[in-house]
Amino acid sequence: MSSSVADYTNTAMHILQKELIKRLISSNGQSYAPLTKGYTFEENIAFHLKQLKKGGYVRKRDGAYFATKKALERSSEFDSETLKEDRYKAAYISFLCRCGEHYLLRKQPTPDGYFYKLPGAKPWFGEEIEKAVERIFKIQSGIELPFSRFLFTALHMKRQLSTANEVIFDNAMIVYEVIVDEKEKKSMKLKQTNAWVSESDLGVLPNVWPEVMIHTINKDKAPFHSYSLISNYVLHEKEV
Repeated sequence: MSSSVADYTNTAMHILQKELIKRLISSNGQSYAPLTKGYTFEENIAFHLKQLKKGGYVRKRDGAYFATKKALERSSEFDSETLKEDRYKAAYISFLCRCGEHYLLRKQPTPDGYFYKLPGAKPWFGEEIEKAVERIFKIQSGIELPFSRFLFTALHMKRQLSTANEVIFDNAMIVYEVIVDEKEKKSMKLKQTNAWVSESDLGVLPNVWPEVMIHTINKDKAPFHSYSLISNYVLHEKEV
């Protein structure tokens, strides 16, 4: 088998295939042109997309491509920024980032609209938690802050189930609160998926995930939360 072909019998996957999965998870149900934007025929992007379909990671319907549950599971095995298949701690770091009456949220597109969650990412295996918090916040916000600015807020044990009652994600999520001033807010270079939302708008947003409501509207100070929620995440309704 060529080194450019994904071997579906082990963990090897070509970087272009991981990039395609990443793009579909960011916005599922894309047509071929936006999904493969930036890649040329010489890079065999069509071949790699075909391999993902063959492996059951991608399905095509009505001219659009959709990541499957298998793709979501596979995405947990590589870093969403570098696409490296590093080992990770069994945790997810999220930020309750506030400036006055505004909160920083991640706006995740789905085929049926959007859902809103706290921004964050996974710490690397062997990485000191202090360094992980600083690194991940810089990725999400574009600014550097020392660990002393972050206040541990709560641990969430969260299971995300599909409507078919299949486990999509099973996370231990650590939430840190960080308060920034207007100057820091203006200097941020946010990821495209992140945006500031006023507290008054939080109550009317559709598809807001529990941890957002727990810490913003409800202002629950409990240090531990455990729950399950039913959500097809970025899956197309016919894929679950």
